[in-house]
Amino acid sequence: MLNKKQSETKLCKHCQTAIPKKAKVCPQCRRKQGGFLQWFIIIIVVIIIMMSMCGKKEENNADSSSDKQIQVNETENRADNENNGEISDSDFDVKEYIYENTIGDTLYFVIVKNNSNQNVSVSANATAKDANGNSIGADDMSIDIIGVGETSIGCFYFDGVTGVEKVECNIKYKKESYYTPIINSLSVEQTLNKTNVILSVTNNAEEPARFVEATALFLDAENNVVWYDSKSITDDDLEIKSSDTISAQLDVYGEYDHAEIYYVGKSWK
Repeated sequence: MLNKKQSETKLCKHCQTAIPKKAKVCPQCRRKQGGFLQWFIIIIVVIIIMMSMCGKKEENNADSSSDKQIQVNETENRADNENNGEISDSDFDVKEYIYENTIGDTLYFVIVKNNSNQNVSVSANATAKDANGNSIGADDMSIDIIGVGETSIGCFYFDGVTGVEKVECNIKYKKESYYTPIINSLSVEQTLNKTNVILSVTNNAEEPARFVEATALFLDAENNVVWYDSKSITDDDLEIKSSDTISAQLDVYGEYDHAEIYYVGKSWK
Protein backbone atom coordinates (compact mmCIF):
# COMPACT_ATOMS: atom_id res chain seq x y z
CA MET A 1 0.00 0.00 0.00
CA LEU A 2 1.36 3.39 -1.05
CA ASN A 3 2.06 5.85 1.80
CA LYS A 4 0.94 9.46 1.62
CA LYS A 5 4.38 10.72 0.56
CA GLN A 6 4.55 8.28 -2.34
CA SER A 7 1.05 9.30 -3.54
CA GLU A 8 2.14 12.97 -3.62
CA THR A 9 5.30 12.40 -5.70
CA LYS A 10 6.23 11.13 -9.10
CA LEU A 11 9.44 10.24 -10.90
CA CYS A 12 11.00 12.78 -13.22
CA LYS A 13 10.61 11.50 -16.74
CA HIS A 14 14.19 12.47 -17.50
CA CYS A 15 16.41 11.93 -14.41
CA GLN A 16 14.05 9.57 -12.49
CA THR A 17 14.31 11.71 -9.31
CA ALA A 18 11.23 11.80 -7.05
CA ILE A 19 9.55 15.15 -7.49
CA PRO A 20 6.18 16.65 -6.44
CA LYS A 21 3.36 15.10 -8.38
CA LYS A 22 2.12 18.47 -9.67
CA ALA A 23 5.56 19.76 -10.66
CA LYS A 24 5.80 20.83 -14.28
CA VAL A 25 9.62 21.31 -14.09
CA CYS A 26 12.02 18.91 -12.32
CA PRO A 27 13.83 20.74 -9.45
CA GLN A 28 16.82 18.46 -10.05
CA CYS A 29 17.39 18.53 -13.85
CA ARG A 30 15.23 21.56 -14.59
CA ARG A 31 13.50 19.81 -17.49
CA LYS A 32 9.80 20.07 -18.28
CA GLN A 33 7.56 17.17 -17.42
CA GLY A 34 5.30 17.20 -20.52
CA GLY A 35 3.55 13.86 -20.94
CA PHE A 36 1.19 11.95 -23.18
CA LEU A 37 -1.63 14.42 -22.73
CA GLN A 38 0.49 17.22 -24.15
CA TRP A 39 1.43 15.15 -27.20
CA PHE A 40 -2.16 13.96 -27.50
CA ILE A 41 -3.36 17.57 -27.61
CA ILE A 42 -0.70 18.46 -30.20
CA ILE A 43 -1.71 15.49 -32.37
CA ILE A 44 -5.40 16.41 -32.11
CA VAL A 45 -4.65 20.02 -33.12
CA VAL A 46 -2.59 18.84 -36.10
CA ILE A 47 -5.42 16.49 -37.19
CA ILE A 48 -8.00 19.30 -36.92
CA ILE A 49 -5.80 21.62 -39.02
CA MET A 50 -5.31 18.92 -41.68
CA MET A 51 -9.03 18.13 -41.78
CA SER A 52 -9.84 21.83 -42.14
CA MET A 53 -7.40 22.16 -45.05
CA CYS A 54 -8.87 19.08 -46.76
CA GLY A 55 -12.39 20.41 -46.26
CA LYS A 56 -11.51 23.71 -47.91
CA LYS A 57 -9.89 21.87 -50.82
CA GLU A 58 -13.02 19.74 -51.34
CA GLU A 59 -15.14 22.88 -51.06
CA ASN A 60 -13.05 24.60 -53.71
CA ASN A 61 -13.26 21.51 -55.93
CA ALA A 62 -17.03 21.40 -55.44
CA ASP A 63 -17.32 25.10 -56.27
CA SER A 64 -15.16 24.60 -59.35
CA SER A 65 -17.26 21.60 -60.40
CA SER A 66 -20.44 23.63 -59.80
CA ASP A 67 -19.06 26.49 -61.91
CA LYS A 68 -18.21 24.06 -64.68
CA GLN A 69 -21.69 22.57 -64.48
CA ILE A 70 -23.26 26.03 -64.67
CA GLN A 71 -21.07 26.86 -67.66
CA VAL A 72 -22.02 23.57 -69.33
CA ASN A 73 -25.70 24.20 -68.64
CA GLU A 74 -25.45 27.73 -70.01
CA THR A 75 -23.71 26.39 -73.12
CA GLU A 76 -26.36 23.71 -73.53
CA ASN A 77 -29.12 26.28 -73.06
CA ARG A 78 -27.56 28.53 -75.66
CA ALA A 79 -27.27 25.56 -78.02
CA ASP A 80 -30.91 24.62 -77.33
CA ASN A 81 -32.00 28.19 -77.99
CA GLU A 82 -30.03 28.27 -81.23
CA ASN A 83 -31.51 24.93 -82.29
CA ASN A 84 -35.02 25.79 -81.21
CA GLY A 85 -34.80 29.38 -82.32
CA GLU A 86 -36.69 32.27 -80.83
CA ILE A 87 -39.35 33.41 -83.30
CA SER A 88 -40.22 37.08 -83.49
CA ASP A 89 -42.19 39.24 -85.92
CA SER A 90 -38.92 40.62 -87.28
CA ASP A 91 -38.13 37.16 -88.69
CA PHE A 92 -40.89 37.53 -91.27
CA ASP A 93 -41.45 39.77 -94.28
CA VAL A 94 -45.14 40.53 -94.78
CA LYS A 95 -46.71 42.03 -97.90
CA GLU A 96 -50.42 42.78 -98.25
CA TYR A 97 -52.97 43.45 -100.96
CA ILE A 98 -56.63 44.53 -100.73
CA TYR A 99 -58.97 43.53 -103.54
CA GLU A 100 -62.69 44.31 -103.90
CA ASN A 101 -64.37 41.89 -106.31
CA THR A 102 -67.27 42.54 -108.67
CA ILE A 103 -69.91 40.98 -106.42
CA GLY A 104 -69.39 43.19 -103.35
CA ASP A 105 -66.83 41.28 -101.29
CA THR A 106 -63.37 42.34 -100.19
CA LEU A 107 -60.36 40.05 -100.04
CA TYR A 108 -57.25 40.81 -98.03
CA PHE A 109 -54.19 38.85 -99.18
CA VAL A 110 -51.20 38.47 -96.85
CA ILE A 111 -47.93 37.15 -98.29
CA VAL A 112 -45.49 35.89 -95.65
CA LYS A 113 -41.80 35.10 -96.16
CA ASN A 114 -40.18 33.02 -93.41
CA ASN A 115 -36.69 34.36 -92.66
CA SER A 116 -36.38 32.47 -89.36
CA ASN A 117 -34.52 29.21 -88.82
CA GLN A 118 -37.71 27.35 -87.94
CA ASN A 119 -40.62 25.83 -89.84
CA VAL A 120 -43.69 27.71 -88.68
CA SER A 121 -47.45 27.70 -88.83
CA VAL A 122 -49.35 30.97 -89.12
CA SER A 123 -52.64 32.05 -87.59
CA ALA A 124 -54.12 35.51 -87.98
CA ASN A 125 -57.16 37.62 -87.27
CA ALA A 126 -58.06 40.74 -89.24
CA THR A 127 -60.55 43.59 -88.91
CA ALA A 128 -61.58 45.69 -91.93
CA LYS A 129 -62.02 49.43 -91.33
CA ASP A 130 -63.75 52.08 -93.41
CA ALA A 131 -62.50 55.63 -94.00
CA ASN A 132 -63.96 56.76 -90.64
CA GLY A 133 -62.18 54.00 -88.73
CA ASN A 134 -65.35 51.97 -88.19
CA SER A 135 -65.04 48.18 -88.12
CA ILE A 136 -67.01 46.80 -91.06
CA GLY A 137 -65.69 43.24 -91.38
CA ALA A 138 -63.66 40.55 -89.63
CA ASP A 139 -62.16 37.19 -90.56
CA ASP A 140 -59.52 34.61 -89.63
CA MET A 141 -56.99 32.76 -91.71
CA SER A 142 -54.24 30.20 -91.18
CA ILE A 143 -51.32 28.65 -93.03
CA ASP A 144 -50.43 25.14 -91.88
CA ILE A 145 -46.70 25.43 -92.56
CA ILE A 146 -44.13 27.74 -94.08
CA GLY A 147 -40.66 26.23 -94.24
CA VAL A 148 -37.38 28.04 -93.66
CA GLY A 149 -36.85 30.49 -96.52
CA GLU A 150 -40.29 29.80 -98.03
CA THR A 151 -42.96 32.31 -99.03
CA SER A 152 -46.65 31.52 -98.83
CA ILE A 153 -50.01 33.26 -98.93
CA GLY A 154 -53.09 33.60 -96.75
CA CYS A 155 -56.40 35.25 -97.53
CA PHE A 156 -59.09 36.96 -95.43
CA TYR A 157 -62.53 37.05 -97.05
CA PHE A 158 -64.80 39.87 -95.91
CA ASP A 159 -68.13 38.64 -97.24
CA GLY A 160 -70.46 41.41 -98.42
CA VAL A 161 -68.03 44.12 -97.30
CA THR A 162 -67.05 47.03 -99.54
CA GLY A 163 -65.33 50.38 -98.98
CA VAL A 164 -62.45 48.95 -96.94
CA GLU A 165 -59.88 51.68 -96.32
CA LYS A 166 -57.47 49.65 -94.22
CA VAL A 167 -57.15 46.32 -92.44
CA GLU A 168 -55.81 45.78 -88.94
CA CYS A 169 -54.20 42.35 -88.82
CA ASN A 170 -52.77 40.39 -85.88
CA ILE A 171 -50.46 37.61 -87.08
CA LYS A 172 -49.08 34.90 -84.81
CA TYR A 173 -46.26 32.51 -85.67
CA LYS A 174 -45.69 29.15 -84.05
CA LYS A 175 -43.01 26.51 -84.49
CA GLU A 176 -44.45 23.68 -86.56
CA SER A 177 -43.14 20.12 -86.10
CA TYR A 178 -45.99 17.95 -87.38
CA TYR A 179 -46.12 18.97 -91.05
CA THR A 180 -43.19 19.00 -93.47
CA PRO A 181 -42.69 22.02 -95.76
CA ILE A 182 -42.85 21.43 -99.52
CA ILE A 183 -42.88 24.79 -101.31
CA ASN A 184 -39.11 24.91 -101.81
CA SER A 185 -39.26 21.33 -103.12
CA LEU A 186 -41.50 22.39 -106.02
CA SER A 187 -40.08 23.48 -109.34
CA VAL A 188 -42.45 25.54 -111.47
CA GLU A 189 -42.63 26.45 -115.12
CA GLN A 190 -45.11 29.24 -115.81
CA THR A 191 -46.38 30.89 -118.93
CA LEU A 192 -48.18 34.24 -118.72
CA ASN A 193 -50.82 34.81 -121.38
CA LYS A 194 -53.31 37.64 -121.90
CA THR A 195 -56.18 35.67 -120.38
CA ASN A 196 -54.44 33.15 -118.12
CA VAL A 197 -51.25 31.80 -116.61
CA ILE A 198 -50.27 28.16 -117.19
CA LEU A 199 -48.37 26.42 -114.39
CA SER A 200 -46.48 23.12 -114.57
CA VAL A 201 -45.48 22.07 -111.06
CA THR A 202 -43.02 19.23 -110.31
CA ASN A 203 -42.48 17.70 -106.89
CA ASN A 204 -38.75 17.14 -106.36
CA ALA A 205 -39.10 15.75 -102.83
CA GLU A 206 -39.17 12.07 -101.91
CA GLU A 207 -42.45 12.51 -100.07
CA PRO A 208 -45.76 13.44 -101.74
CA ALA A 209 -46.63 17.13 -101.73
CA ARG A 210 -50.19 17.27 -100.41
CA PHE A 211 -52.95 19.85 -100.85
CA VAL A 212 -50.86 22.06 -103.12
CA GLU A 213 -52.72 25.20 -104.15
CA ALA A 214 -51.56 28.09 -106.31
CA THR A 215 -52.92 31.63 -106.08
CA ALA A 216 -52.25 34.12 -108.86
CA LEU A 217 -52.60 37.82 -108.15
CA PHE A 218 -52.93 39.84 -111.36
CA LEU A 219 -51.76 43.42 -110.83
CA ASP A 220 -51.75 46.68 -112.76
CA ALA A 221 -48.75 48.96 -113.22
CA GLU A 222 -49.39 50.60 -109.81
CA ASN A 223 -49.29 47.19 -108.13
CA ASN A 224 -53.03 47.08 -107.38
CA VAL A 225 -54.80 43.72 -107.63
CA VAL A 226 -57.21 43.74 -110.57
CA TRP A 227 -58.02 40.04 -110.51
CA TYR A 228 -57.07 36.83 -108.77
CA ASP A 229 -57.55 33.11 -109.27
CA SER A 230 -56.74 30.04 -107.16
CA LYS A 231 -56.45 26.39 -108.17
CA SER A 232 -55.58 23.14 -106.47
CA ILE A 233 -52.71 21.43 -108.23
CA THR A 234 -53.06 17.78 -107.22
CA ASP A 235 -54.01 14.36 -108.56
CA ASP A 236 -57.02 12.32 -107.44
CA ASP A 237 -55.24 11.58 -104.16
CA LEU A 238 -54.98 15.32 -103.48
CA GLU A 239 -51.20 15.28 -103.85
CA ILE A 240 -48.30 15.58 -106.25
CA LYS A 241 -46.32 12.39 -105.93
CA SER A 242 -42.55 12.39 -105.93
CA SER A 243 -41.14 13.36 -109.38
CA ASP A 244 -44.65 13.88 -110.81
CA THR A 245 -45.61 17.03 -112.72
CA ILE A 246 -49.13 18.48 -112.73
CA SER A 247 -50.29 21.47 -114.78
CA ALA A 248 -53.03 23.98 -114.05
CA GLN A 249 -54.57 27.07 -115.63
CA LEU A 250 -55.39 30.21 -113.65
CA ASP A 251 -57.58 32.68 -115.49
CA VAL A 252 -57.76 36.47 -115.58
CA TYR A 253 -60.59 38.62 -116.90
CA GLY A 254 -59.41 42.03 -117.97
CA GLU A 255 -56.07 43.63 -118.61
CA TYR A 256 -53.18 43.32 -116.20
CA ASP A 257 -49.54 44.38 -116.12
CA HIS A 258 -47.89 41.51 -114.22
CA ALA A 259 -48.73 38.57 -111.99
CA GLU A 260 -47.45 37.15 -108.70
CA ILE A 261 -48.02 33.45 -107.99
CA TYR A 262 -47.83 31.95 -104.50
CA TYR A 263 -48.27 28.42 -103.14
CA VAL A 264 -49.48 26.58 -100.07
CA GLY A 265 -49.07 22.90 -99.34
CA LYS A 266 -47.61 20.43 -96.91
CA SER A 267 -46.39 16.91 -96.39
CA TRP A 268 -45.85 14.54 -93.51
CA LYS A 269 -44.06 11.24 -93.03
